[in-house]
Amino acid sequence: MKLLATAADPATVITQIRLLAPLQAWQQGAPDRSLQVRAWHLCTDTDLAQADVLVLQRPVHARAWGLLRRMQASGGRVVVDMDDLLTEPAPGLQAHAQLRAPASQAALRGCLAAADRITVSTPRLGERLAAMPGLPQGWQAVPNHGFDGGLQAGGARQGAWPTLLLASSDRVALGPLAEALRALQAAPDGPRVVAVGPVAQDLAAAGVACQARPLMPRADFLRLAASLPDPVALIPVGDTPFDACKSAVKFYDFALLGIPVLASDRPPYSDAIAHGQEGWLLADAAPAWQQALQQLQAAPEAGHALAQAAQARVRSTRLLAHSAAAWGDVIAGLPVRTQPARPAAWPARAWRDIMARLRQANRDRLARRSRRG
Repeated sequence: MKLLATAADPATVITQIRLLAPLQAWQQGAPDRSLQVRAWHLCTDTDLAQADVLVLQRPVHARAWGLLRRMQASGGRVVVDMDDLLTEPAPGLQAHAQLRAPASQAALRGCLAAADRITVSTPRLGERLAAMPGLPQGWQAVPNHGFDGGLQAGGARQGAWPTLLLASSDRVALGPLAEALRALQAAPDGPRVVAVGPVAQDLAAAGVACQARPLMPRADFLRLAASLPDPVALIPVGDTPFDACKSAVKFYDFALLGIPVLASDRPPYSDAIAHGQEGWLLADAAPAWQQALQQLQAAPEAGHALAQAAQARVRSTRLLAHSAAAWGDVIAGLPVRTQPARPAAWPARAWRDIMARLRQANRDRLARRSRRG
């Protein structure tokens, strides 16, 4: 089986989580399996002709839709992978306007409607997509996995405040958590808050003092989290369909580090965490967050027990091997090619190859300009 995995940018964290790491694990040790990875703008007719299955991640561009049509026209199969409810993007997303654009939505919905299989990060996301008019009912869950790099956070310190950690790649609806943090920091010995990514701006705007850190690669972020004194992860969740359909991958990562998690009592974390056993799910009320944090300060062993239980379950259900096995089930269930692969006629193929090289040259030029500042 020959797979061609494509994304807007294969170097992003979400592409590493959803496609590259699990598909590379699926491929290992099986000489009859191969994996090729391409950005959409570099994918050629030859790439398509050499593959049995095309995997499109988050196909929100006409270029991805074109790849799907050309692959299916040659008899190949197409899987569309979705980790977020991009048909209903939340207002806080950095790319909200781009995702809401009619061209993006047309490409996305066209790909979803035509795909041979849709893979999703959670059943809740699959059910939401299946309920939309014009989209297929069938989907298959490929869960996200925690990053198991062998790191472990430091132990709890009796009587001291834990280090409170928030991280996001987009803006965050803090809700009553901000009020709780302001109240705790009003005391002379209030807790230290570390914020990674755009959530630092949200905390500052809400009057919460924090140490801001930029977004960073996943492995670097987890090393930072493990290095903090007695870290506790705080995960507020917005009340939108987009938020509910996200994956609880932050919980998986923190659990494997041995970091206790306090999250909003709504999906996806209410789907993933057994309250009081593997973490705490908190209501949208400042006293609930404030009291929970005060409890962890007074009894740090409670947070340690939550983290240990969460780590045990994530190790048994949400490691890379589990995601790779789910991908294996998806691929094994696809129909075979309807006809041998045939590359496009040479004039069209040559033209698309030239355009791919020009697009890459332009991207390289823009990257050099960005580095020069």
